[in-house]
Amino acid sequence: SERCALAALAFLALLGAGPARAEVLPAGSVRGVLLAQAYDSRPAADELRFGGGLLVDLWQPIGALRLGGAAGIAAIRSNNDDANDVFLPLGLSVALTTSDGEAPVAITGVARVGGWAGATNGGLDGGPWVGAGLQLDVRLDAGLHLSVGVDAWTLFDEGERRVFVLPGFGLSWNTAARPSPGEGGAP
Repeated sequence: SERCALAALAFLALLGAGPARAEVLPAGSVRGVLLAQAYDSRPAADELRFGGGLLVDLWQPIGALRLGGAAGIAAIRSNNDDANDVFLPLGLSVALTTSDGEAPVAITGVARVGGWAGATNGGLDGGPWVGAGLQLDVRLDAGLHLSVGVDAWTLFDEGERRVFVLPGFGLSWNTAARPSPGEGGAP
């Protein structure tokens, strides 16, 4: 878990170590998700469980590539009191998109890796986190999209593994695709 945090800080430092920029024009995504637990290797979790969460990706766009970080919060409930969880994933995020800011529809694929910490019925816990997702982005305005998609997350913890499927929707944006005030855009 400490290694994941150090790797994330080193990666973010490398992103900022490039040539001096007059301004940073970030891209990102905010999504509300429904969690459906697809697999749980823990003995106490013997049923299909559901929950909800929020996921935020912040990226620096480099053409169609997006490099940055992801953070979220999720809670999943069970009828079995030994299997309720609240967790916070945090990690690196890489996306590839077909969006040019002008097309009415785009597809974005995202991969995430990092760690998670949270409260389980066993107490405070944490471990590695990996995720991947695919979303359909419908253009609302230059650089602003309504996103509908599905993610898959895996949480690892001392030899145990939990897999979640997360359908969701939200907004994604690319500040660089917005017209500047000198280009006839809004101030």
